[in-house]
Amino acid sequence: MRAFRSFSRRKLVRDTLILQLSRTLGAAFGTLSVIVVVRGLGLEEFGRWGLLLALNETWTLLNLSGVALSIQTRLAIALGGGAERDEIADLLAQYLLFAFAWAALSFVVLSALAPTVTRWLYADASIGMWSGLLSLRILGSSIYQLALICFRNHRLMRVVAILHTLNQVLLLALVVLALSVEASLPSMVYARLA
Repeated sequence: MRAFRSFSRRKLVRDTLILQLSRTLGAAFGTLSVIVVVRGLGLEEFGRWGLLLALNETWTLLNLSGVALSIQTRLAIALGGGAERDEIADLLAQYLLFAFAWAALSFVVLSALAPTVTRWLYADASIGMWSGLLSLRILGSSIYQLALICFRNHRLMRVVAILHTLNQVLLLALVVLALSVEASLPSMVYARLA
């Protein structure tokens, strides 16, 4: 019993348990959010929302550059290895610049092409139009990921766990708020952007 207590007091074990708890809570809130969206939007609007998400995810797959992942890896190494502040600042700037460029490119391309594609495929150009607007979430998501990288590399796993759980709770709250205002595709886009 003493060995178990000693083992469970180790930082690695505590951090692992905290992260697993936050992932479990995040999955629970994420699942609840999906249920709320499906029930709140109804079949037709949920189908349009699903098409919009599929279009955005397909576009995201085209980002084959690997730049963001490379910068994240280099940043993790720099933060973990005690690199100079200038090097870390350069990596942060590169990461944010790339995130902004990818979000801007996504917005321009999806705003220009997606309405035509969705009109052709689904007889609904508005799905493509809203897809372009939703692509702006890339920037916010990138900044959120950057914060998580920094906290992980400073071994602040409780902060990571809290942020992860709060992110899912906030998403659920915004979805509920959006659906209470109007159960529509635009309200879901605004909820995700917020």
